[in-house]
Amino acid sequence: MKKIIIIVLIFLAGQNAFAQSGWVQQNPSVVEWGLSAVYFSNENTGWAAGGGGVIKSTTNAGENWTTQYTGGGELLTSMYFINPLKGFVVSAQGKMFKTTNGGVNWANTNLPDTSYKYQILFTDNLTGYMCGYGTIMKTTNGGDNWNYLLLSSTRYV
Repeated sequence: MKKIIIIVLIFLAGQNAFAQSGWVQQNPSVVEWGLSAVYFSNENTGWAAGGGGVIKSTTNAGENWTTQYTGGGELLTSMYFINPLKGFVVSAQGKMFKTTNGGVNWANTNLPDTSYKYQILFTDNLTGYMCGYGTIMKTTNGGDNWNYLLLSSTRYV
């Protein structure tokens, strides 16, 4: 159990290691709500998500963005794509949304609890981890089913 927690923490700490300078503000702004999650599958194709259930997508390295909504007002906190078509986004309201067509459509999936979810990642096409308030969950079938590795109501993990 400690190995899994350490692996997750190392992954989270290393996500900013390759940040680069040269940010350019888009005009007009592509953000109606604050964005809290971003994922690029290659140098051109990426998604960003945040408040109000907003998901933005780009296929030209951020020059243009398309806006989508999950259908609710969730604060989307993390996203991950297994491949260019299949991806997931989780919310502070304990929901997970899934796409199988590259983000054109997002469907709410059923999770065993509605606790705050703040991180999702996959180690391969089948094995993934999701953590939140007092929970670490794991899937071994590409996100179709999730099982608890840790369940506690007393702390963030």
